[in-house]
Amino acid sequence: AGFLHARDSRIPKRHRITTLRLDTTEMRKARKSFLDWFARSRPDAILFSSAPIERWIRAAGGKVPSEVALAAISILDSPVTSGLDQLPREVGRAAVELVDSMIMQRQFGLPEHPRCLLIDPVWVFGKECPPPKKETV
Repeated sequence: AGFLHARDSRIPKRHRITTLRLDTTEMRKARKSFLDWFARSRPDAILFSSAPIERWIRAAGGKVPSEVALAAISILDSPVTSGLDQLPREVGRAAVELVDSMIMQRQFGLPEHPRCLLIDPVWVFGKECPPPKKETV
């Protein structure tokens, strides 16, 4: 919802690319839907969570990253090397520290005021989405 709000409030409608949501339970339909959207929208970058997007683009004659950059929401769950590193070891470490502090403070059972722990992911440039080239003056 936050992404859609930001897109809709900041980008003029004529410059927006339709967001594509794929049902990957039927890969043939997902592939066709993706390739139709890709041909119609011509994005210069795609952020995705799953599906063999890179393979589909290359099979259709597309070039990664010269025509389209790719980035995964989690590089640990994807063959793509560009995108977000969710830092699972740091998440685990923080969770253990939280549970340890609750035990030390003798807080057992469901907490009256549940806490939410957030570890920000880190952006990783990779071969499918290299860092931007610095302009020389």
